[in-house]
Amino acid sequence: WHPTFFAADLLTLSLYFFQSPFRMVRLFDESHGKHPIGPYGETDFRTLAYLFDTFNIPTTASIADLGSGRGRTALFLRLVRGHKHVLGVEYHKTMAQRSARVKRWFHIDGLAYIQGDWATVPLEGIDVIYIYGLILEKKASMKLARHLAFLPPGTKIITISSWLGEEIPDSFQLIQKIPVRFDWGETEAFLQAVIWK
Repeated sequence: WHPTFFAADLLTLSLYFFQSPFRMVRLFDESHGKHPIGPYGETDFRTLAYLFDTFNIPTTASIADLGSGRGRTALFLRLVRGHKHVLGVEYHKTMAQRSARVKRWFHIDGLAYIQGDWATVPLEGIDVIYIYGLILEKKASMKLARHLAFLPPGTKIITISSWLGEEIPDSFQLIQKIPVRFDWGETEAFLQAVIWK
């Protein structure tokens, strides 16, 4: 039970009452055919806590949520799990703006939301990156992998269903792979680290 999180999350959910994030992303993709952002999805909080506990991610680690959507994952990591600094990065402008508005309304320190491309956003000072939706076209996936490969060695990256070493094997070391359950079914989660090129 965390009263600020409960209120902020309730407000976040209410901002999407008349138009779901799934529909917003679908409409965006239809109008941006050459540069879609892909299917929308979220990690439920129980699964998120399981991942961060199993992968032993300390609360002292600064986190970046690439593809933050409505911003609920970043909100949970900052307020409930207590990570000192959490950054949500979302390409969809309206979603990024709404997340930032909730952050401002509740005066949440240590939490930031920005609108930007995963493959170009500056990630200096980030210890752990979480990527729920790594379902990208091949060209976009390679661009993201190349961007992340230049982070400081030891930077950890959590991905769902596939890992970045499939794209650039010499840049990422697989640390741990675990089965994980989502509302839509079971898959695997990968903890990997950037290594020297």
